[in-house]
Amino acid sequence: FAHARATTPLGLAFWGAALLGAVAAALAKLVPARLARIERKALLPEKVGLALEAVDARLYRDLSGRSDLLKGLYERVLRPFSTSPVVLASICVRGPTQRAMRERLGARIRALVGEDERLAGLDGLLAVTVERQALRAQRVLERVLRGASFAHVVVAAGLAVLVALHVWEQLR
Repeated sequence: FAHARATTPLGLAFWGAALLGAVAAALAKLVPARLARIERKALLPEKVGLALEAVDARLYRDLSGRSDLLKGLYERVLRPFSTSPVVLASICVRGPTQRAMRERLGARIRALVGEDERLAGLDGLLAVTVERQALRAQRVLERVLRGASFAHVVVAAGLAVLVALHVWEQLR
């Protein structure tokens, strides 16, 4: 550890690689379990964007022909839920199931409005809204996992180059 002082380039690279490796390992342990709870079905990362577009199309198709009450609830409660970065961060950290999110959001809406026949179709809207936020969380978690691993590899490669240069300099 004599050369691993945090003030030298070699030390910075060593501690950076170690720290990023620990972060990447922790994420590799935590993220897959959260993804398994969040996602309804496994999607390749490049398909998540297409799935989001399909969910948005389904959302607007489901809204057409619905009651004004349901459209108002979408504007005031469901849309903010599906676009909120705070909700997104909460889903990424806690990893609730889509079913639990639908039940909690449905209970919140029913507490606001009560039971009303104009709420016909609410369950479908809840499902689509929650699925949209779950897809966004899936995209974020996959990017964080890949980004941490990539950063670790880059810093470790830099460390290898610095070690090779250091050895070369010491042997000359």
